[in-house]
Amino acid sequence: MAGPTDLFAMGYYNPVIYNSILQPFLGVSLYPITTTSEQRYKNCSPQYQATATVPPTIFFHGDLDPVIYPEQSVNMYTKLGTLGVDKKLITYPFTFHDWWADGVKTTNTLDELKSWFINHP
Repeated sequence: MAGPTDLFAMGYYNPVIYNSILQPFLGVSLYPITTTSEQRYKNCSPQYQATATVPPTIFFHGDLDPVIYPEQSVNMYTKLGTLGVDKKLITYPFTFHDWWADGVKTTNTLDELKSWFINHP
């Protein structure tokens, strides 16, 4: 649900926000970019760790999300497709990072999750 999948891209394209958030968890600052810092961010990113054995995955994302850019879900969805993993991407138009106050979208999300887990036990 609008989760990060490529920490390197997040830190690279928006260093002011994400490096201060990610550095304490990853134990290294992305900047200055070194082989070590780049590899650490990539090693902690699902985008770079995914293999054909990843379980079926469903993504939800608001298409105007300024917190975790929609490309994070789109790129991971594409990567899983190249690996032959069953996947589904649901995007909500004109929606930011959090859509839980929107009853219609919340109901849709819960319905989609229920259907997904029934079909992927």
